[in-house]
Amino acid sequence: MAVITGSAKENQYPFSTIVKELNYRFGTKFTLADQLFLDQVLETALENEKIRNAAEINNYDNFMDYFEIMLEGLFIDRIEGNEEIFTKLMNDDKMMLLVARQMGINVYDRIRKQCKRE
Repeated sequence: MAVITGSAKENQYPFSTIVKELNYRFGTKFTLADQLFLDQVLETALENEKIRNAAEINNYDNFMDYFEIMLEGLFIDRIEGNEEIFTKLMNDDKMMLLVARQMGINVYDRIRKQCKRE
């Protein structure tokens, strides 16, 4: 995914900027949820020992050659990780109720705060 070019230091954009760039360049309509997915992939990459080793021993260009190969697998791993939580939540009413209550509080509070600002 070579969307933004330049040195490693120049490429340290927050994912919201990358999502905006993707939306602009490709006409997509990615949202915060998509940004969070990319954040999850980033965290998975940071924890991957092979990727960490590649970053430690290679220059940026050589690392990117390797990372671009690994990225598809990171996306697949993240999707599979989300399937696990989905299955657990769908099969455990108590767990789902706890998540619903916690998320409901968060969603309700955020919407109410937005309404007050408008």
